[in-house]
Amino acid sequence: MKICMISGTLPDLPCGVGDYTYLLCSELKRQNNHELIILTTKAPNIKAIEGVGIRQIVNEWKFSSAKVLLEELKKENPDLIHIQYPTQAYKAGLMINFLPMLIKRALKGVPIVATVHDAKTAHPFNKLRLIPFIFFADKIILTVTEEKEYLVKRFPSLWSKFEVIHLGSNIKVYELSNNDRRNERLGLGVRDEEILISHFGYMLQKKKIEIIFHALKRLIGKGLKVKLILISSFNPERDKYHAKLKDLVNKLNLNDYIIWTGYRAERDVSKDISSSDIGVQIYPDGVSFRRTSFIAPLMHGLPLITTKSGKLPEGLKDRENVLTFYPDDINGLASAMTELIEFPDLRERLKKNTKALLKQFSWENVAKEHLALYGRLIMGKRDNAI
Repeated sequence: MKICMISGTLPDLPCGVGDYTYLLCSELKRQNNHELIILTTKAPNIKAIEGVGIRQIVNEWKFSSAKVLLEELKKENPDLIHIQYPTQAYKAGLMINFLPMLIKRALKGVPIVATVHDAKTAHPFNKLRLIPFIFFADKIILTVTEEKEYLVKRFPSLWSKFEVIHLGSNIKVYELSNNDRRNERLGLGVRDEEILISHFGYMLQKKKIEIIFHALKRLIGKGLKVKLILISSFNPERDKYHAKLKDLVNKLNLNDYIIWTGYRAERDVSKDISSSDIGVQIYPDGVSFRRTSFIAPLMHGLPLITTKSGKLPEGLKDRENVLTFYPDDINGLASAMTELIEFPDLRERLKKNTKALLKQFSWENVAKEHLALYGRLIMGKRDNAI
């Protein structure tokens, strides 16, 4: 079996879908000896994957580049083509959306899979861009159940095309012994008696990270021994929102209670998460398993507080394996943080009850589901050809 993956980005280009593609392909190759190649953008510092052929052939993802892609695909002659969408590199170009149609004409009989990482919450124009994918791809992979439900509702006659395969964590878990964890905390300036609360992921203005600062201020006012670590790149000299956050911390007199990590390597991110006692993850539209910044601390066994908007994703239950609050609700967040600090048994219950969720987010399981799907599609095409 020969698989050709198409992705506009790979590490070290900054893009979550590129990171996902890299981790998926690494695990696919680890699990089998089938040939795997990736077609991607011409860019410096693209991270290699052992045993995987990475072809940097696209300057810009415009219709003028379609010929280069199709020629490379004909040359490689794969058994299946898998497109990752969207990525930062595609920008506003429509070529990638019509690529399945062009491939169907050029390589007859080759199954095409497209993973769509954003459908329900996409901009209205970007929702329209999905239509060529939906009609010309043989399978559409969604990463959460609510995305599949959304597309089935809009394209009921095509329901059999849609399949859910969950995301894996973008941060590998590096286990820490109790002694190593204590040393990590001391290195961060956190004493044994202090509770360390973490937030992992990009600090974007739409997330309203400042809510955590206001809630933290209330906890400190109650006399609780607590610190906050922000596991994220941090550049107040260049990022206006980061500068605003820094000014707010000064205004609230929280400098002694906040740790800004800045950019961290994967192993260090894992250590920071494992060194924390509680995680707070904020999403303006509510938590979703599309968010790898939620999956990563979940995989580390961290008791989590997060935002809700409507019903929670399947598998999450408020006060059973997560605590929730509504976006912008400082009182709700402060209350949840206080409760987890004052009741260690509740922290342990949340950790224990998340274990049932972890298997579906392991890269081993994610890759197995992909390989099973690939096998079904390839065998189906061969049976049809007989």
